[in-house]
Amino acid sequence: MHLLFGAAALWQARTASGARSCLMIGGAFYLAFWVHGLIINRDSAANFLPVNNDSNWLHLILGLAMTSMAVFLTRRPGPGQPKTQ
Repeated sequence: MHLLFGAAALWQARTASGARSCLMIGGAFYLAFWVHGLIINRDSAANFLPVNNDSNWLHLILGLAMTSMAVFLTRRPGPGQPKTQ
């Protein structure tokens, strides 16, 4: 799963808007995986992701980091600079 997100991120990083979208969507997925890990019974068949406490922490940190970067590291034009996509 992490390799797929990495490959998608490299492909999307060609443009700033693509990178921002990848960070936001990927972060949302990782946060959803975190919630899934919190509510799922680890011994049930519904545990299709091999989640444990370490996985939950990883998904929470990745989700928060990615969505935060998408929001706070967006390049905004300064005074007198043209707006670009």
